[in-house]
Amino acid sequence: MLQPSFYKDDDARPSTPIFLPEKTYASVLDSLIIVSADIIPIDRERKIVYLATRKVKPCSGLWLIGGRMFVGENEKAAAARCFARETSLKIPDERFGFVSMHRYFFRDRKEAPQNHATDHLAYNFTIKLTPTEIREAGSHLDPEEYEASKGLIAFDRQELISAGVHRAILDLYDTIFLQADFF
Repeated sequence: MLQPSFYKDDDARPSTPIFLPEKTYASVLDSLIIVSADIIPIDRERKIVYLATRKVKPCSGLWLIGGRMFVGENEKAAAARCFARETSLKIPDERFGFVSMHRYFFRDRKEAPQNHATDHLAYNFTIKLTPTEIREAGSHLDPEEYEASKGLIAFDRQELISAGVHRAILDLYDTIFLQADFF
């Protein structure tokens, strides 16, 4: 199975993430690529993915669970942290399986000025959840970011197409379920 490489000098000093004022963060969005860890819950046997309905830009609509990584943070640790923040479900790092990296150039964003594009690089992970974990994660979605009442919604490939999801989600589906050499 593929794994992302993370090279860290032995003597690297830790960084503490800080909250940036809105105007400063807008400048960051205009100037840098944002790196995130995104998670797609799956049911391998049924070839099902679970998506949430995001309320906020830049990736509003049916989307993955996830968020921005912190400086110096390991990718799987970021996936676990973001998943816990978005769903209240604490999953050990080793349960997240790396799938791929996608780069998105979104036409607009949540932050002002909203008509500016943002550039994102995402580490994509799968997570196999039990039916109980699916219900629990879906019932605890962050209401600031997701349509919490909808929970996690199950999709097979045809349903993804019918729902008109972003082409990156179809690519993830195909990588996870249709590429024989993936797992």
